[in-house]
Amino acid sequence: MKQIVAQLAQQFGYEIIPAWRMRGLSFARYLAALFEQYRVEAVIDVGANEGQYRNFLRSEVPYHGPILSYEPQPACFQKLRDNANGDGAWHVRDLALGSEPGELSLNIMEASVFTSFLAPDYAAVGDFSGMNRIREVVKVPVTTLDDELSASSAPASMAGRLYLKLDTQGFDLAVLRGATQTLSRVVALQTELSMKSLYQGMPDYREMIDALTSMGFELSNMFPVSHDNDMGLIEADGIFINRRALENAAARA
Repeated sequence: MKQIVAQLAQQFGYEIIPAWRMRGLSFARYLAALFEQYRVEAVIDVGANEGQYRNFLRSEVPYHGPILSYEPQPACFQKLRDNANGDGAWHVRDLALGSEPGELSLNIMEASVFTSFLAPDYAAVGDFSGMNRIREVVKVPVTTLDDELSASSAPASMAGRLYLKLDTQGFDLAVLRGATQTLSRVVALQTELSMKSLYQGMPDYREMIDALTSMGFELSNMFPVSHDNDMGLIEADGIFINRRALENAAARA
């Protein structure tokens, strides 16, 4: 019956979209167009949690190429590793990325998606206080993306044109500072832009835009992630394109 209804809708120029797909539909279509235009060959997923972003790429974009995911939370990584079974193009690492190698204390929050190296800032946004409260603190190894991709153990599939997704709860800029060599191959990237601080000392959206501009990236689009109770924007995913990739695309046109 669903197929019949969908076919009838198409005859009249309409497309039936399930309600569960609506929230990420515009983002998925945008990424599909971006991946095609800039010939993305591999995706690096920093702050993978249990693999939700991979599932989004595979089912919604859809993107079926290589993915390299990083997740330092021990419990989340166990689920991430289990979820990666059966997907030969998906590589997972139980590491955190930062500006330099070492070891840092990771604040495991009540809701794992809020886990961060930074302390929560309840004064700025209290709406998430129940989920954004520290449950435990663990020491985790940290390396840089440059060191990871230059190592002999790096997947060969990561040698081409990259899309970099960052979701580290306030630590994205540190990851970028440890990826100065890699960024020359990143044709586009996705990072958190915070209008209201969830963590102490995290850069706000102005600082992130300025930092990425200085690194040679240009803001292309923004997709809201969360709002407060007064409908004020808390954070959004910002998509940035490497200016050299933009110039190359213009030359091909």
